[in-house]
Amino acid sequence: MALLALTYPELKDKDFEWIQSIREKYDQPEYQIIGPHFTLVFPVDGVDKAIFVEHVRKISRTGKEFPFQLRCAVVVFGKWNDKWYLFLAPDQGYSNLVALHTALYTGPLEDKGRFDEPYVPHITVGKFATREECRDVAESLNTQHFRLEGKVRTIEIVDYTNGATSSVDRFELRPD
Repeated sequence: MALLALTYPELKDKDFEWIQSIREKYDQPEYQIIGPHFTLVFPVDGVDKAIFVEHVRKISRTGKEFPFQLRCAVVVFGKWNDKWYLFLAPDQGYSNLVALHTALYTGPLEDKGRFDEPYVPHITVGKFATREECRDVAESLNTQHFRLEGKVRTIEIVDYTNGATSSVDRFELRPD
């Protein structure tokens, strides 16, 4: 069992469907396992579930909901598995997501982070074997000049076990 903290962003239906249409094509099997999200705490083992939940609850009380905007697809190399990833990275809301991520990696999670590379808030929409294929899809998306707007209102704790996810708990951020 691995626990993670994420936020399922609030999106317009048409924007959600657009993201899912890309993920269905390029982000398998994750498309079938979990919805579009911003990961705030990557999967961790070795932390008691009750301690993890209480820590996220405490941090969520200090956070405020915020808007975000996605206008750019970016190509990122995953050192952890030698794959190329296609991210939708936020213009607006970027610093809010970084602040939540940083706050969550304190206390019982302080030594559980991936500190070998910077945290880049994103929604993953694709995974590729080659940089060229990933770049081609990114360029195709970016020529559409998309603009997706939404809100981050919650932090959700998810259990990831044997290739499946299940919700453990969910906390509302304070209204803006």
